[in-house]
Amino acid sequence: MKALRDVPTPLLESLKSLGLTKYEALVYIGLLRTAGATATEVHEISGVPRASVYPVLDRLVQKELVSVSHTTPKRFDAVPPDQASRT
Repeated sequence: MKALRDVPTPLLESLKSLGLTKYEALVYIGLLRTAGATATEVHEISGVPRASVYPVLDRLVQKELVSVSHTTPKRFDAVPPDQASRT
């Protein structure tokens, strides 16, 4: 998988203005582009350092922006923006 290198700066800044950190925004955008990703895949697609992926995913789950499967390995999905904005 290819890391996000083409994230438009205005998109990243918009998500940051909503209270997300840079890493949270990158992970969220990556998950919008890839359904059902493992933490390793999230690292690969987002470019977020491997050691930071789980804490970032945990925060996004708490913010109800990401859902997690209870499978092995865990898989993560972004909540669509139109649904996330209702929470």
